[in-house]
Amino acid sequence: MKLYAIYTPYVTNHIYQEFFKQYEKEPFLHCLIWNAKNINKDSLEFGEYIKAVIGEVRKNKTEKQMSMRDEIPELIITCPKKMKEYYKKTESDIKACTCAREVIIRG
Repeated sequence: MKLYAIYTPYVTNHIYQEFFKQYEKEPFLHCLIWNAKNINKDSLEFGEYIKAVIGEVRKNKTEKQMSMRDEIPELIITCPKKMKEYYKKTESDIKACTCAREVIIRG
């Protein structure tokens, strides 16, 4: 429910008040603290890399006055070796976000 709270704050807070408040110490859903004990630092770092890649593709398309839906023949990503597996696992998502026909990952 915490994840939805950023998109529908009033609805999620109402649900929290009705069903969960009695079990929690905080008066509002937005006051609850996230449990951040087992954070994978590489995943967070990869999130920043992927955000930059998608941002660069969008910037390039804008500069060329292309639609974001226009297909690009290939997207070459050069990354640190430790990130190569993350990119491979998310290749289909990268293709979907960038409309790249082929993604080449170099690391």
